Amino acid sequence: MNAKLCFLILLLGTILITSCKKDNFEYGSDYNKSYKAWKQFQSSSNDNYRYVVYSGSVFGFSSQTTITVEAGKVTKRSYVQKGYGSGTNQEIIITGSWDETATTINSHQGGASSITLEEVYQKAKNDWLLKREKHITYFEAKNDGMISSCGHWEDGCQDDCSIGITILSIEKI
Repeated sequence: MNAKLCFLILLLGTILITSCKKDNFEYGSDYNKSYKAWKQFQSSSNDNYRYVVYSGSVFGFSSQTTITVEAGKVTKRSYVQKGYGSGTNQEIIITGSWDETATTINSHQGGASSITLEEVYQKAKNDWLLKREKHITYFEAKNDGMISSCGHWEDGCQDDCSIGITILSIEKI
């Protein structure tokens, strides 16, 4: 074979190999579109907002953590936990709650992490949306294009297996 033909075969092989390289990040285009919506919201809100993180169990327990961010810093975290009351009607009642201010952030256990939405997006990209063997990955952006649910769980897991975040609402303050 002549040198030109060998070079052409080598070039085509290299292109084929590099174009088939697997990306280790799920929902890349959806994430990028949502991240762009977040950056627009961040700018329009002057980085002053609040968001509500939901956590629930198939066993009827749930919680909501409200994170308040001012000038790009977490300044408040509020938590409400609900569960079944005693008695025969099994009504859902508040079983715990607390509030933290800028000087007491992270003084309580439980609740969602006291992180900004920028940090949520970074965690989504660098952890929750990574491809994993035998895991199901999910991503939704129902908060005006911003992240509403993101994470993964092991395929076949039946109860409370999700690792990630569910954000009920995001609003300017």
